Amino acid sequence: MFKTIKLQAYKLKSNLEVKVYRYKYPKQWVESFKSVNARLAKDKKHMPFKQIKEFLYSWDSNIVYINDLKNTYKDSTWILSTKPIDELLAVAIIKICFEETIENIKQPHVKEMFQEWVEKLDVVTNLESDYESLKLTRTDGELEENNLAFEVIPRLVYQQLQKQPLNIEHNIVHFIQSSNGLFSKPNNLYYEMKNNKIYYSIKVIAEIQTTPHQRLPMLHFKFSISRWMNYKLPLNNEWASRTSTYFNLDDRLVKIELVKEGDKLYWDPLQQKIYSTIYIGSTLPDVKSLVEKPNMYENIYVAHRLSFGKNFVGSGESMKDRHILNKWIQEEVSEIIEPLAPSLKSNSVIGQNSKIKISSNLENIENLYDTLLTVTGRNVLNIEILYMGDKTEWISTFKKELTDIFGAEEGEVNIANFKLNINYKQENEILSGLDGAKKTLERHEQKILQINEKLDEVKEMTMCFVLLPFLDENGELYYKAKEDPKKAIRAGLATTGRLSQFIDCSADKSNLNLRVKVAILDALRQLGYIDSFETRKYKTINYNTVFSGIHIINFKRTPYGITNRIFVYIERSANKGPTFVECPSLWKGRKYYWESSLEFQKISTFEGRKQFKANRIIKDIKDKIHELNHRKDEPHLLMIFSDGVTRKEWGFITDKNLASVDKKGDYTLESIWFEKGKESEGVQFDEGNQLRIIRVRNNSEVPDYLTPLNDKGDYQSKTGIFILNGVYYSIGQKPKDKEYGNTRYSNNSKILMQNPNKTCKISNIVELYPIHLNSLDDPNEWISLVHNYREFAHQYKGTLQAPLLLHMASQLEEYIY
Repeated sequence: MFKTIKLQAYKLKSNLEVKVYRYKYPKQWVESFKSVNARLAKDKKHMPFKQIKEFLYSWDSNIVYINDLKNTYKDSTWILSTKPIDELLAVAIIKICFEETIENIKQPHVKEMFQEWVEKLDVVTNLESDYESLKLTRTDGELEENNLAFEVIPRLVYQQLQKQPLNIEHNIVHFIQSSNGLFSKPNNLYYEMKNNKIYYSIKVIAEIQTTPHQRLPMLHFKFSISRWMNYKLPLNNEWASRTSTYFNLDDRLVKIELVKEGDKLYWDPLQQKIYSTIYIGSTLPDVKSLVEKPNMYENIYVAHRLSFGKNFVGSGESMKDRHILNKWIQEEVSEIIEPLAPSLKSNSVIGQNSKIKISSNLENIENLYDTLLTVTGRNVLNIEILYMGDKTEWISTFKKELTDIFGAEEGEVNIANFKLNINYKQENEILSGLDGAKKTLERHEQKILQINEKLDEVKEMTMCFVLLPFLDENGELYYKAKEDPKKAIRAGLATTGRLSQFIDCSADKSNLNLRVKVAILDALRQLGYIDSFETRKYKTINYNTVFSGIHIINFKRTPYGITNRIFVYIERSANKGPTFVECPSLWKGRKYYWESSLEFQKISTFEGRKQFKANRIIKDIKDKIHELNHRKDEPHLLMIFSDGVTRKEWGFITDKNLASVDKKGDYTLESIWFEKGKESEGVQFDEGNQLRIIRVRNNSEVPDYLTPLNDKGDYQSKTGIFILNGVYYSIGQKPKDKEYGNTRYSNNSKILMQNPNKTCKISNIVELYPIHLNSLDDPNEWISLVHNYREFAHQYKGTLQAPLLLHMASQLEEYIY
């Protein structure tokens, strides 16, 4: 048994190839679609390429690759399959999808042209095809330049795993393909409770990812639990508009969605039409009957949603489940994969072996006020608690917790050159629900106007705690979806100069003190409060190093339309210094963190939306890197998220480019560029450069991990920094929550149906990669610094999902709408 951790990922074997049938798009489709596509303009967003892929994968589990018609300018391939397909059915599916798109096209002349094009699609009676050998990996294990492996290999893995059931301890678990992964058959696994079986499935997703240092392709596996409804769907609850329902048909699971629109319930029309085309003579069951008794329909499974209420099967897989599944995968897919490495090397963690000392100013009231003065630039703070009805117990709890933290419960207090005002206000009208009969923008603005009429504009820094119930006494949502006022209240309060912090004051009053305390501490985070830490150096690392982060906020839908992508730069001065935010799309220069929070909360207002400037993200990045490169007086650490949004704006930070860029050392660049083809406009790094850049990735692209057994036969909990092939991985401290404990115990396994009612959580793993360090730097020390920045959550015990400043930047995103 290994002693450290292993990534839940595998190396691809070299010289992989597979025999496939290659079907090409008909030439008349390709040529005629070019003309249509050129005229679609904004209507391109309605093209059903995603749906076509889902239907084709659902319909035939032998299909391993599907190319969009819009991408045929380079390659006319449509479908790759390990067995022949029904060509006429494939043509029928694509025609139905495009037919259903016609009504969505807004431009009349384009709609007419598009309709004529669709009507001619089924003139094709057969597709041009070849049976050939498809190369996927090279002799050195790298992917072939066609990059088809990204889609083909996971599908080949699904095919192989579907053939071989998981057989362990007298349990046989069969797996079956769907359009988006592999599920254990929905009637295989269950939790038995009072002679009632509650079914669930293990879901397996395989995907190829690369690393930035050597661009090593790895096949990752992700596991999750899908729980199936066994009781009436709660119609009084406001669902999300779509609920997934799976039909167990032959060798595959076909997803067809239930749509809820107001009080109407119906099958997705396009999916229903495809179903009736593939299965001639078959009809979908009556929606109302299925909703009433979902477990009465054999081979039909409705996926549980959180909004449906309690499910007696816990979420999350245990560490034992991970080991069982990985052993099965290694055995059954050995022709495609091989072990990545025995285990990851555990690195010395500076600040773990000699842990960074965080000094909480919350333990001393005068220190707290002194810190607030520094981080906000203001010496006055107004605190308002807004509530509806009788909230005597809540107010009493607030007074106690405010006294513990601020040394005051109500009225005006002057401490350490800082003035605090605390007021409680019953505001039944402005906290009431929205008018669901009105349109989205109308009801949103009605609430904002209502708040402006009731509350005066404030000039001083003001934090508003808003007590709103999420659930009623029956456990149902207190506000229906169209009536939920939280977003409108946040926007309305922002127009009066107030920051807002919501608290769920539902009938359930368990952990009342803790809930109020956490809300107050998170409000301090919104004000820019950060615990200080010791100022000494450790080796060559100075914990007073100025550090910053870049975060790109993706498009956001608001009542006023969709926002553009937004560049956010956040920087904290050394130790006790304030945190500043720059956002060229919204303001010039920099603002204190609390001021930027307020500006982001104003975005969902008419005036706030008008503030947007059409800035180019890459220009903002370029300007900032140039500025930081010219700071020569002290070291500066810049962290940047590596997600799809950021990489699309700044291609330099992709794995491919980082693996091929010219370097002076392993982590020392000669230069950095911003736009392909304009490398000369980039930044040249000289010997006096003080800028360090570390890329942070914490999304599904980072592999999960396995931990070894301990002496008691349970699984260890690992914390620290690990390294593999030049890439670092950070695992934070395990919280003391019982869900994390459940994961470790060897008697918990959803695959073996051992305590499947237990919820399991595993500490997340974050990938850290030094894009640029100085040639004399020790990368371990700088990575340790970033790792320790995940420990700065003063509002709760646990490790942040991202280093401190990137966490704070992503919190700003949540305020938009």
